Order: sequence, then structure tokens, then C-alpha cells
Amino acid sequence: MVLTGHFVDSNWHLQKRVLSFIHLPPPHRGLEIADNLYKCLKDWCIENKVFTISVDNASNNDSTVRILSETFSRVKKLPCGGKMFHVRCCAHILNLMVKDGLSRIGHIIEDIHDSVTFINQNESRLNLFSEIVQQLQLPHRKLILECKTRWNSTYEMLSAAIKFKEVFPMYKEREPRYISCPTNEDWINVEKVCEILEVFYSATNIISGSEYPTSNLFLNEVYRIKVLLDKKLQDPNEYYFVHDMVRCMKQNFDKYWGECNLMMLIGAILDPRCKMRVIEFCFPRMYPEQEACENIDKVKKALYELYGEYVDEYCSSGGEGNCETVVGLSGNNVNIQPSSSGWSEFAQFVRTVENIQPQKSDLDNYLEEGCYICDAGPTPFDALQWWRSNSLKYRILSRMARDILSIPITTVASEATFSAGSRVIDTYRASLAPETVEVLLCGGDWCRSLHGLKRKNKSKHIRDSSTFSPASSLISSVILLLFKMGDESRSYTVDDALASVGFGKFQMLVLAYAGMGWISEAMEMMLLSFVGPALQSAWNLSSHEQSMITSVVFAGMLVGAYSWGVVADKHGRRKGFLYCNGYFCGCCQDKREITSSGILVSDNEIELNVKSMESEGARLLPQSNNNKHTDDEKPEVINHSKSNVSTLAMLFSPELIKPTLLLWVVFFGNAFSYYGLVLLTTELHNGANNCGPNGSRSQGSEEVSYKDVFITSFADNLAE
Repeated sequence: MVLTGHFVDSNWHLQKRVLSFIHLPPPHRGLEIADNLYKCLKDWCIENKVFTISVDNASNNDSTVRILSETFSRVKKLPCGGKMFHVRCCAHILNLMVKDGLSRIGHIIEDIHDSVTFINQNESRLNLFSEIVQQLQLPHRKLILECKTRWNSTYEMLSAAIKFKEVFPMYKEREPRYISCPTNEDWINVEKVCEILEVFYSATNIISGSEYPTSNLFLNEVYRIKVLLDKKLQDPNEYYFVHDMVRCMKQNFDKYWGECNLMMLIGAILDPRCKMRVIEFCFPRMYPEQEACENIDKVKKALYELYGEYVDEYCSSGGEGNCETVVGLSGNNVNIQPSSSGWSEFAQFVRTVENIQPQKSDLDNYLEEGCYICDAGPTPFDALQWWRSNSLKYRILSRMARDILSIPITTVASEATFSAGSRVIDTYRASLAPETVEVLLCGGDWCRSLHGLKRKNKSKHIRDSSTFSPASSLISSVILLLFKMGDESRSYTVDDALASVGFGKFQMLVLAYAGMGWISEAMEMMLLSFVGPALQSAWNLSSHEQSMITSVVFAGMLVGAYSWGVVADKHGRRKGFLYCNGYFCGCCQDKREITSSGILVSDNEIELNVKSMESEGARLLPQSNNNKHTDDEKPEVINHSKSNVSTLAMLFSPELIKPTLLLWVVFFGNAFSYYGLVLLTTELHNGANNCGPNGSRSQGSEEVSYKDVFITSFADNLAE
């Protein structure tokens, strides 16, 4: 169970903190959840500061909120008598509505799903699809395959496929095994489905934010959904499956949002762009005339009741200035507290005789002023900053707005905690102590909030490392939560990371393992230092002949690197990786260290690749050319019609000839220095023993062969 606190700080910035992440054993009944939740609040000493609780729509959560409401009512007064205490997760309600609707039209999107699945099965099919896309001069985008547990991925799949609806028939002509090509009628049906899902998709993205107020945005989105559903249901020319889908959605809408949600409606009123005008605009279009008038009066009454509680609290706390008079609904009726003071009776007499109007409250002044006109600009409107600028003008109402606008209307911020690091929990992570998990998750959230960092968008993750070694999992848990960022404006260097983490026994162990890994990787150097002198002595070779034999290693690197790259591009990274690393690792250079370095640079992560071959090891490789990305990180389909020869010839084009030659010189200097220095140790050691062309050389070789291996390996370790 995760507990996330939302509040507005002294600078009027919306903040959230993961306060607790505890293991709650079954049964997950409302009483057990309420007891553990209240204990967490008491541990933080904030049990008297709770305004609302946002939870998912589950029966045990309803029981939890009811028990907590009764508990809080005994120790403090809940706002509006607890009528706003329970906040249902709006994103969860939208999810229920859409999933129920999609369950009625599974046959409509079946061909689209099968088509996308078929094309994404291998790279050759993607290449063929890419050729057709380029022939039709369509924008380069990637076909998205839906995830069964996320309805928004269904919308993304359909909306992406619609843009390629002209490609699928041409693809069918070239691929005889493709049998699920959508018909024109299917595309018409899919477009109608997307028209409905687009509104829900947009609403979910808007209300699921955790870095800006969302309670003031709720009413506009509900109004859009209500108008859409009513329009589709009342259209006699609409397709039957649309009526069936919308009718199912409407049932859930009426179940959860049929009645007024006071807290979210008050939040909309406290948006200076809306005020009461948004209620007066939406309600007549959402409810029958009589019901709309009753709901407007109900909202006004709750608004003034809540404001009156803030006035009482402000007066009891000794607020600056005179306490305001709580103005009734009419604006003229004043609730004057009875007093035995003669001065109060005299003041009432003077007010009656001279017809002195009572002082208007903050709330009356706020509602009587016109709505704030927000000019469209690159920066979205920030309701909290508007209230900050007007906090002196509305002393009491600004406090009320600060509390209302900090209320989250979804549990997305809490649910995101469960997906920290974007990885499936493996056996090692599942064995961590609950206290350790809580420290990692809470600590990561606090550090990100302290330094103003943002979690990297999971949609940008291409690599899914679900099979991590124990050491890798531990490093990922500690480091990624502290240093992984999606905000490009702020970043940590490696020095910053090392300075923050420190250097201890674990880091020394990591360095030792890394050094041994480098030694095992550089086996060709050991062969050169050991086999080379032995062959020269046994076959009576000259130095030039020995050099030619040892150069075979480098020739293999030259041929193998290019050849395996071609194999990987043609048959896929996974197959190329398995063939090269699994079967021929002793015959060609696979350069695992470059793979690891690419991971470190591309994702700004610190990882350990202890295992040389994992079941999903191919996912650690960089993306192939078929899956390259554009600058805005949107996947695209790349054409591979060019031959390998023409691709290689591009290196010698006028545009690339200079960097090509420069890279060759740099790599030659690096290789010459590296291998030359390592081999020099053996030559220096053998120098004293090479006295003659015959027996003495053989004797020297036999005498120092194992020493050569040790010396070269040690030198290689130092060089790495």
C-alpha cells in the first residue's frame, strides 16, 4: 500500500511526497486498510491535517474511507461535514467506462490488431511495409501494438494504423501470408471508435497530472464526455455498434458522475477563468432544467458553507485585521452572532437607521468580479500562481483555494510508485525486505522532489531489462531512483553520481569484477603474447612472419565486425547476438564492452552486466537500423532498399570522407598504442633470453612462457 501526500508549499507550488510504502498482507479488508493508513498518518503527525482522501473505486476502499471518516470526525471537524472527504479516482472511472465500451466492439478492431501483430513479427515484414510507406510518401511512424491491460494503447494502435490504411491493401498484394487486411468498412468503424476514444484519451492525460492542479479541470472534461455520449445516443443515423458501445459507457457515467461532486465543482469555481460561469454554462446542458437549478443552488450552498468554516478558523487563529462577516446566499442577509454587549446592539441600531450595507466577503467580491481572461501563450495558465498574486486581496479565500486546488482527483501519482524503474519485479527484487523497498521508493521520490527532478517518461524506454542479475538489480534500485531524470535541463555527471553514492566495499567489489571481465575479454592479447613467441621458436620464424600470423586476429576483427553487422541487420539483433556470442565467441571479436558502454551513454544509467549471456540479452543491444528514432523520439519505419556495398561506399562520399579517414587514424593510433604497449612487456622480458637463432630461443621460450602470460595479462588489466 502506498500513501502519497499532496500539498501546496509556502511558495504556492504544488508538491507531492510518497509518505509510506508498506506491505499489507491479506485479507485486504477495509478495516485493516484503514488501521494501517491511520497508523501511517499518525507516524507523520498529520492525522489532524487531512482534507480529503483519493482512492480507487473498490468496495474495500469505500469501507476504508467510511471508517476513516468516522475516526476523523471524532477528533476533528471535517470540511462540509465530510461531504468532500472521499474523492474517487477519475482516471479509474474513465478506465472502467472505456474498457466496458471496448468489450462490446472487440470484433471491430480484431483485424487491425492481427495486422499490426503480423507486420511487427519480424524485420523483413517491417522493411516491406516501410517500402510501401515511402512509395506513398506518407509520414514515417511506427505501428503500435496494443497492450491488453491498457486501453489507451488500443487507441494509440488504432490512431496510428488509420494513418496507414492505404498501405495495408498494397502490403497484402506483396505478402501472400497476410490474410487479415481490414476492409473499407472496417476503417470506417475504426474511425468512429477513435472519435469517441480521443475524448477519453485527452481527458485522461489532462486530469492525470501530478505537477499542476487538476481539481479545477475536472468539470470541463466531464462536460465534454457527457455531451459526446448524449450526442451519439440521440443520433438516429449512428451505427448500431456505436449505440451499444456508448450506452454501456453511459451507464458507468451515470453511476459515478450522475450526482454533483461538490469538491470538484468548487475547484472549478475557484479557477479564476471559470468562477460560477462554468456551473451556469455546463449544468443546463448536462441536466434537465429543474435538476440543473437545484444542483446550482446545492453547489452555492456548499461553497458558502465551506467558506464560512474558513472564516471561523481564520478568526479563531487570530488572523490579521477584522474578521469578515459570513454573507448568506442572497448577499444581503447577514448572520450576526448574538451578543450581550451593549455596543453590539448600538452598532446594529446604527446599521438599521443609516442603511449601512454589510461589508462584502472575499467570496462575494471574487464572484462579482469578471472571469479572468487568459491570453493564449506558450506557458499554460497556473491557477495557484494567480491566487498567490491575489493572496493579499483575498486573504481567507486564497487559503481555501490553496487547499482545494492541491487535491488530486486521480491516484496516478501513487500508482506510478509501483512502476519505479519501469521493470518487472524479478526474483531478487521480490526477496528484498519490505523496509528496504520502502526506503528505496520513498527516498527516490524525496530526492527527485528535493532537486526538482522528473521521472523519465516510460514511453521513451525502448529497452526492457526484466532479467537482471542480483547485483544489477540492486544498483538499479539505488542509483536509478536517485539520479535517473527526464528533465534535459538538469543532469548529473558521473562525478556527481560517484560523489553522492560514495566509495566503499561494494564499489571495490564491482571494480574487481570489472577488471576480471576485461581480462577475460582480452584473451586475444594473451594468445599473442603466449602463442606468438612459442610459434616463432618452434617453427623458426622470423619476426616478420610472426607478425603476419598474429595479424590474423585483427583481420578477423575487421571482417567479423562488418559481417556480423550485416547478419544482425538482415536477421535481427537477437539472432545475430546468439550466433556470434553463443557459438563463435572463440573465433571472432564480439566487443561486449561496447554494448555495455552504449547502454550507459544512451540511458544515463549505472548498470552492471555481470552475466555474459542472459535469456533476454539481445534487448541490451542498441536498436537496429529498422527501429531508429527521429529527433522527437517518435519511432519511424526505415527503408533498407540500399545494398550493403552502396552503404559502405557512402563512407567515401565527399561529405563523409574526411570524418571517415579521421576516425581511421584515431582508431589506428589507439590500437597501435594499446596493443604495442601490452606486447612490449613480453618483448622486454624475452630480450635477455633471445641470444641465438636456435636452441637458446627455444629454451628461453619454454622458460618464460607462463611468466609472459601473467605479465601480459597484468599489463592488460592496468591498461584497461
